[in-house]
Amino acid sequence: AVQRTYFHRAWHHVAVTEITIDNTRNSQPLRVELADRLVRESDDFSLHVVSQDENKTCLEGSTHESESPETSAVSIALCRSNPKEVYVVPRHGMTHLVFPSTIWTTLDALPGPSVLDVVKEQH
Repeated sequence: AVQRTYFHRAWHHVAVTEITIDNTRNSQPLRVELADRLVRESDDFSLHVVSQDENKTCLEGSTHESESPETSAVSIALCRSNPKEVYVVPRHGMTHLVFPSTIWTTLDALPGPSVLDVVKEQH
């Protein structure tokens, strides 16, 4: 499998993770289990789920501390695609998975009323 994660060139607030799984040399289907390990809490930030369905999860939160005494903590909102738990790559086949995410913070020039509203609209 080959995985790459990158920020989209034209859409600056979109990050994409792509996974390509090559099963072309195998005469049997390949079962691939993906563990979703999104970090929601760290020493630097915390996030909580504000909406979730089968296809996407939207979270919002903030940094624990501001970058300087003159500024407030940074608010964060993101919506991300939810991977399925299991993918089956056909025998002698390949599968290409794409998982886009959209992220905005209060450090961005927001085109909407809140970071969460902007993220939900764009994902």
